[in-house]
Amino acid sequence: MGGFGESAWQMYEIAKERVAFQGWPLSVNGVPLYVFDDTSGFDFEGTRYSSLSACIDFFVEATGVDKDLLSQLVEIVTPERFDYALKIATLNKRISFARRTQIIDDVTEQEAEKREAELNRSAIAHSIEEVSVSGAVAPIFAIQWAIEKGVKTLAELCPLEDDYFDDFQHLGGAAAFASYNGLQLYLQAREDAEWVDENDPNRDLWV
Repeated sequence: MGGFGESAWQMYEIAKERVAFQGWPLSVNGVPLYVFDDTSGFDFEGTRYSSLSACIDFFVEATGVDKDLLSQLVEIVTPERFDYALKIATLNKRISFARRTQIIDDVTEQEAEKREAELNRSAIAHSIEEVSVSGAVAPIFAIQWAIEKGVKTLAELCPLEDDYFDDFQHLGGAAAFASYNGLQLYLQAREDAEWVDENDPNRDLWV
């Protein structure tokens, strides 16, 4: 029994050491390669880094981008758009403090304008009502698409037919065609000012 107990304890100690073992640091061309588990970290272009900071440090060392610029850009555009932040930082290496500040201000303004535009689109989408014309339905998404494209008449819609079906091909052929047909009939009906006044629930959205 004693021999078995000592043997079991030794096996436990060996297993414990294996679980706690930390390997040697790895590097590629002198740049550290961060190693971590599968439950944490930051993924970018098929590679997982131990953290967002580790990813930033990797590209700073590997490509020579400005760390402060890249870090601030990622904070502004969010880590989900790390590729965009890295592209800007790559185009602006070894920059002055003034130039870095200008880039940060420009990107901040662009992102603010983008968010405002998205909020406006969302507000419009919530205000739109589907319209039934001659037994066909112009759905909300089709009307929103037309408004965002600046399409106000049937004549303006026709040249964009291919674009429409490209944008809504995920609906399937029959559903995409039905929505397009409804949009056509709706825009055609809107050519009658009296019909618009009496029947168009979206009259105030067309500017």
